Amino acid sequence: MTLVQMLCFWQYLLLTKRFKVIEHKFLVPGHSFLDCDRDFAKIEVASRQREHVYSVDEYQSLMMNSIRQPKPTVTQMADKMFDIQDLIRQLGLMKKTVDISGRFIAMRDKVRWIRMTQFGSYHYKHSFSPDEPRKQVVIHDSSRLQPACHLDIKLLPVATLPITSAKLHDINKQLKFIPTQYQSLYRQLTSAVVSSHPEGDGDEYRSEDEKS
Repeated sequence: MTLVQMLCFWQYLLLTKRFKVIEHKFLVPGHSFLDCDRDFAKIEVASRQREHVYSVDEYQSLMMNSIRQPKPTVTQMADKMFDIQDLIRQLGLMKKTVDISGRFIAMRDKVRWIRMTQFGSYHYKHSFSPDEPRKQVVIHDSSRLQPACHLDIKLLPVATLPITSAKLHDINKQLKFIPTQYQSLYRQLTSAVVSSHPEGDGDEYRSEDEKS
């Protein structure tokens, strides 16, 4: 999920009354540690102790058994992914590159703290200081009707994503070393030409700044 999509999802949670306030603090690269980092390290140790892992189910079991207490719950998400892209369209939000005072937001490089309390806008800071004033950004056109609160996010259909032809060729050469009961997983893989142009960063908002 891109940052733009995440902002839209937060707006949806506020609109549907699931939360009254949403705050997000961005970690400073190279100066952060999360509790989950320790869990990832245990999973890595457990995976090194397994000579072969052939399926997603095996990875799920490995993760569940990598930590004894408390025993984790691991959920496969293939059929539980939602269409956030369609949500952006339904909410009618705009991409804004400046706040209400005309200052450039610099979301990716400088924003450290975002706070949302109502649909259609958010506040941000460039630091974690409680003394820094919050800057407001309006991302919903007040002349448009507010979306209905009963909006539902649609589930994405389960799909098999293609891999590069070179990777598929390597997998096919290794099939003889894969146990028969797992080979169907690899035989259903498909390949596609990979574009040399990276995907965008999710700027799917209708941009009022760019239109002007």
